[in-house]
Parts: sequence; structure tokens; C-alpha cells
Amino acid sequence: MGIRRKNFFLQTAAVIFMFLYTLLRLFDISTLTAVVDIAGSEQIPMVGLLACLFFMKLLNKEDIRGLFFGILVFFAFLISNYNGQTNFITIILLTIGLSNQNIIPYVKSIYFATMIGLLGILLMRTIGFIPELTGISPRGNVRYSLGFMSDRGFSDNYFYFCQLFIFLKYENLKKVWLIILLVPMIPLYYYNEARATLILMILMVVMVWISKVNRKNMTPLLYRLANITYLLSLVFTVLTAVLYNSLSKTWVFIDNIFSGRLHLSKFFIDNFPPKLLGQQLPLGLDSGKLWLNYNKNYLMLDSGYMTMLIEAGILIFTIMTIIILITFKKLRDSRENVSLILWIIMGLNLIQTRPLNPTAVQVLQLSKAFGKRTRTYKIVERETFNK
Repeated sequence: MGIRRKNFFLQTAAVIFMFLYTLLRLFDISTLTAVVDIAGSEQIPMVGLLACLFFMKLLNKEDIRGLFFGILVFFAFLISNYNGQTNFITIILLTIGLSNQNIIPYVKSIYFATMIGLLGILLMRTIGFIPELTGISPRGNVRYSLGFMSDRGFSDNYFYFCQLFIFLKYENLKKVWLIILLVPMIPLYYYNEARATLILMILMVVMVWISKVNRKNMTPLLYRLANITYLLSLVFTVLTAVLYNSLSKTWVFIDNIFSGRLHLSKFFIDNFPPKLLGQQLPLGLDSGKLWLNYNKNYLMLDSGYMTMLIEAGILIFTIMTIIILITFKKLRDSRENVSLILWIIMGLNLIQTRPLNPTAVQVLQLSKAFGKRTRTYKIVERETFNK
């Protein structure tokens, strides 16, 4: 079997593993787990996916330094205490494995798996095969999970589906499709009351609309916004957690807008200070220690930035931030406006939830940080200047 055929076989297998990982991960966070024991089943296709990616690296004799780096990172943290819910080690290994590859086949596999998973969960919930859960929002309203374990589960994953759709269809995207994508969020808000998700969805639609209508080169502006959004959101989340007790009533009001997440971050950073190699947060914490005026049983680290810092650890927090900032520059160089827009949305979303996982299109884009350097941006800017 020639190298080309081996490459085709390995890439096909990797795409299939990505599809299975995405589908099983969706099922694992649905109430299907109450009917069928599938907990952790998505780990098997992820191992298969990573194996295929690194075998392709060895086969093509490229990025050997990246491969060795990935192996070193893997073994270094294999002996650590890290066991967070979001596996940033997997994300780093995945992005190294995807470097210099076309990510579109993988994004398509995530797209179809997400669509099939959402429809399947909704169908199983409708016919009564899986149970429906209800909860109370911080504002005291009833939330319906629509077949997910989390009240916001369906809204959040539909939001991810919309991001995948826009990313794949961006070049030929008709503006009417943005309205069509936005419409289902209205009834979903009625069932889930996922306020932040609805706001981010509207913001994403507006930004994509402007980028499609505006004929000017928006890449420099979007690049700056991506950096500003990510860094300011990160600093805002960490500093408000550290300085919460000394903040004014205005900040407490802002915390209420974020459903108490700033105070939750304070609780965790006080009781579980960040460590170099991360830590496993124990279950069954005493929620009585938290003096929120509402939702007293809600005690979890619900912030992407704080998860990265406290669960994954200071080293991974630093590595991930460097990779993300390098990726922004690569996206600017290749003038990928839609990718920068999606990262602006991700930067805001990381304040209030933990969406940074291997199924996010933004994670696949991080592979550009390990890829070959491009000069597209400088060439385009030079040509514009000469004109």
C-alpha cells in the first residue's frame, strides 16, 4: 500500500472517529445516560482519532518536533493530578496532530454528528424513551432540558451547530440563512432560558451580517477585537474572582447578570488555589458555604477561563493562551474573517460556560498555531499600499 493510500485510509478513519466522538459526547451529556450506560464511551474514538493523526505525522515525516512535543506533554501530565472535566491535554494533542491538515473534513464530521445528535436526542425525549429534566433558573423560572442533563444543554449545542453551519457556508452564505438560524433560538429561550446563549447568538449573527455586507477589509479590526475580547475577558474573570470581596455593589450587580459566576469563581479560587499541574475538584461540596441569594444548590466551576486555570493548572493555562494568541495572528495572516468572528464569540462565552472542547470548530482552528507560516496578510497589505 502506497503512502498516498495509507494517508487516505488514516484520514478517513480519523474523520470517522471525530464523528463518533462528537455523537457519543452529545449522548453522554443527555439523559440517555439514565437509560443506557454510555458514560465515558466517547474516550475510545478520541484515542483512535489521536492515533490516526500521529500515524499520519510519522508516515509523512513532517512536524516531527511537534510530534515529540505532543508526546512529552502527554507523558508529563499523565503523571500529574489533572483530571478536569475539560481535557485540555487532549485539545493540545489534537491541535498538534491536525497541524498542516485541511480541517474542513473534520468540521463537516462534527457538523453532521451534531445535527444527528440533536435531532436524535429531541426525538427520544419526545417519544418518552429518555426522561425530561426540569430546573429553576437564577431568575426563578422553570427550565426544560429537552433531553439534556443541563438546563441549557440543547440551546448551547444548537448554538454550536449554528457556528459550524456559518463556518462551512460562509463564502456562499445568504443573509436570509442568518435569520433562519436565529429563529429557533426564540422558542428555545422559552424552554431553556439560556439568556447568555441568545445574546451571543444575536451578536454573532450581527457580526457575520456586517462582514458579509461590508466590502472593506475587516481582517485587521477583527484581529484586534479577537485579542482584546479574549484577553480582557480572561483578566476580568480572574481579577473579579481574586478581588471579589473588595469590589463595590456595582460589581455585585454585574455578578447577578452573570448568574453569580464571578462569586462562584471566587469560591473555587479561595478553596482550590491554582496549581502548576492542575487538580481534581472533589464532588459533593457543601453549597451552604456560598452566600448567593438565589440558586443555592448550584455549585460548580462554570467558567472556561477558571476551569483552565484551576482544573487544568497554571502551565496548561499559559500554554493554551499562547497557542490561542498565535492562532489569532495566523487567522489574520490568512484573512479568515469568519474564524476571527467565531473566536470573538468564544472569548465572551468562556466567561460564563466551558465550551472549549475537541468538538468546537475554534479548537480545530488552533492547529494553525503549529502549522507552516503564511505571508498572505503581508502580501495583501503591501499590494493595497502600492495601489
